[in-house]
Amino acid sequence: MSGRLQELRRGAALAALALLAACDASLTVTRRRVKGPVAEVGILDPGAARVRWALKGPGWLVAKRKARAMKLAAEFCGGPGLVKGVLEKDLELAETRFTEDDLDAETFADRGHYKVDMYRMLEFECEKPQP
Repeated sequence: MSGRLQELRRGAALAALALLAACDASLTVTRRRVKGPVAEVGILDPGAARVRWALKGPGWLVAKRKARAMKLAAEFCGGPGLVKGVLEKDLELAETRFTEDDLDAETFADRGHYKVDMYRMLEFECEKPQP
């Protein structure tokens, strides 16, 4: 019986891990980093981007998504101290599950194929690292 119980626990843990893996943050680059022509010049433009994370779910999960988003921003800029937030706002984003060609006119008019979720978005710029 203990072998069966271990299998069930392992399966439950894998299912929970799979659910949490789907809840992540995303990074969109808006301005790429531009390096100087030679190493002595350094970085001309450190770049800019935006991160977003879903606000759906319990508070600890939203906090985990935000931490992941901040980690992505820090990796993009080259360190957590180099991220400078410009704008933070809530967004209501609709994502379609199907294309318009796959739906009949009745379903499309009902708009039941859209999934609307709340997201928080942070636009940021990277600061130049101090030499």
